Amino acid sequence: MCIPSRYGLLTGRYHFRVPPRKEYLGYLPPLIEPGRETIGSLMQRAGYTTASVGKWHVGVNWKLKDDLKPQIPDRNDKTITNTDFSRDISGGPNSLGFDYSYILPASLDMPPYVYVKNSQVVDPDVILTADAYPKMLPGTTYAWDRKHTNENDIYWEHGVWWRNGEIF
Repeated sequence: MCIPSRYGLLTGRYHFRVPPRKEYLGYLPPLIEPGRETIGSLMQRAGYTTASVGKWHVGVNWKLKDDLKPQIPDRNDKTITNTDFSRDISGGPNSLGFDYSYILPASLDMPPYVYVKNSQVVDPDVILTADAYPKMLPGTTYAWDRKHTNENDIYWEHGVWWRNGEIF
């Protein structure tokens, strides 16, 4: 499993020590608490320059456009969020012992579809996936993986689909 494996590799602890979360996974707050030793901080102490590149998926702190509103306004429509992509994130790799990071905050199949370099979203001007890509390509037929998407998502063929959501 992705998140438990990442948590275990980064911290050396079992994932069951993390309280259960119900947040939408692409907007998950940090699972690794501040001050927790990680492989990054351990290697920094040993004199290494550290980096985290690729899928992070153990949470970051996103800043909000309006602090009085929830990040995911409606649990049934996760496409438009209250996330301010122009502001720095915290609680990610640079807060946990990595000198440099270039990450995807979650999986390739869940929004937000953005890259984060160190603590900044690379291109903060986001739109919805459905506004960037056609819902289906001509000749598309559904396969077993259609069960992972809904009618608002983009589905092109077996294995080629995106959940509708914010994308750079």
